[in-house]
Amino acid sequence: MSEIKINTGRTNTTTHRAVLDSAALERVIIEHVAAAAGVNPDASCVRVQCNLSSRMGNYGIINEGIVTITVDHSAAPQVGDSL
Repeated sequence: MSEIKINTGRTNTTTHRAVLDSAALERVIIEHVAAAAGVNPDASCVRVQCNLSSRMGNYGIINEGIVTITVDHSAAPQVGDSL
């Protein structure tokens, strides 16, 4: 039996960790999807919905987030409207 050689090295590291509840997780997902769509999710003419789900797949748990962003163009400010 051969001898096991162990090489040990030390590095300086910083680990950041966050635990998000479902409301915070939904907000992060909504903000990311809205930014990708070029929509302000906090605008009065915008309605957002996020559904988080988990289900068993063939090889483990599948987590999904479904985001629906609806922009009501009739309620959006128009060019020339006073603020």
